[in-house]
Amino acid sequence: RTPALPRLRSLALTDNGQVSADGVAALAASPRMAGLKALDVSGNDVGDAGARAVADPRHLPRLHTFRVHNNHIGDAGAAALAGSPLLARMLARNPRLDLRQNAIGPAGAAALAAAPTLAAAAALDLSGNYLGDAGVTAVAFSPHLAKLRRLQVRQNGITDDGAVTLAHSPLMPRLGHLDVS
Repeated sequence: RTPALPRLRSLALTDNGQVSADGVAALAASPRMAGLKALDVSGNDVGDAGARAVADPRHLPRLHTFRVHNNHIGDAGAAALAGSPLLARMLARNPRLDLRQNAIGPAGAAALAAAPTLAAAAALDLSGNYLGDAGVTAVAFSPHLAKLRRLQVRQNGITDDGAVTLAHSPLMPRLGHLDVS
C-alpha cells in the first residue's frame, strides 16, 4: 500500500520458505506493482497457484525476470508458465530457463516442451523435479529446442530407458552440456 511501490522495478523475497501462493498472488494483482520488471521468489512455497498468478497476462505486464526455483511448482504451474506471454519475455531477456527444485512431473515437462516460445531457450534446468523417463522424453523430442545448448535434468528419477531416449534425441548433436546425474 505504500506510495513508493509504483517506482519499484525489482523485488527479491528469496529463501524465506514462507512466501506462499497467496503472497505472490497479492503482489501480482497489486496495481502498485505494475512497473515490476524482476521478481525473485526462489526458496519459498509459491506452488502452482502462485505461478499461475504471476503468469496471468493481466498481471505484471513489464515483468521479464521471474526466478522461482525451489518452490513446489508442479505440472499446473509449469503449464501456466508455458502458455503465458511471461515466458516469452523471460527468454527474450535471458535465454536460460531455471525451474530446478520444484515438483514438475511428466505433464508439466510436456507442456513446457510443447511451448513454441521455448524456441528461444539456450539453457534449460529442470533438475530436482519429478520428470522421470516420460518427462525427459517430452523434453528430448520437443520441436522447439533447436537453440538449446545446455540441459540439466539431474535428480529426476531417470532410468536406463530415459538415458537411451536422451542418447537418441535430436538434442544430442547440439548440446554442449548435459547433466543427468
